Amino acid sequence: MGFSTSLAQSDTLRLNNQVISTFANEDCGKLEFPNELIMVDVDKQGNGLLAINQKGLIADLDVRLVMAADDDQYLNSLLAQQTGGSPTIISGVLTKNFADQTGKVTSVQVQLNGGAFLRGIPMMISTGGNIEQTVSVYKLRFANWLRLIL
Repeated sequence: MGFSTSLAQSDTLRLNNQVISTFANEDCGKLEFPNELIMVDVDKQGNGLLAINQKGLIADLDVRLVMAADDDQYLNSLLAQQTGGSPTIISGVLTKNFADQTGKVTSVQVQLNGGAFLRGIPMMISTGGNIEQTVSVYKLRFANWLRLIL
């Protein structure tokens, strides 16, 4: 069995068809799935019981942006619509590109639908030079997702 090498290349995030690019430092985005896709149990006779858990389609996306940059202003305008009574449903596409040792590029894409903001944007006041005071963290939740390998 041979070894495979993968080089992560440029990732892209689009929210409502706008490319988000003014990411902050370190882990600038994180996609997680808080619920199990399927529930499994065993009855007293040892029979397996399986049921689809629709909540397994929920996806949480955290995005860390440079505060007051263009993307922060864009997402803040969508957040203002949500808190102002006329929310916009958010869709998203997160794409990770990988190149192998032969130069072939493969993309892993997660399509996100039915999204909204979970919380307001926390702020920090620091006289000690904490860099986190320059970062806006958006927490979004999506109703469903689809993962593709292209």
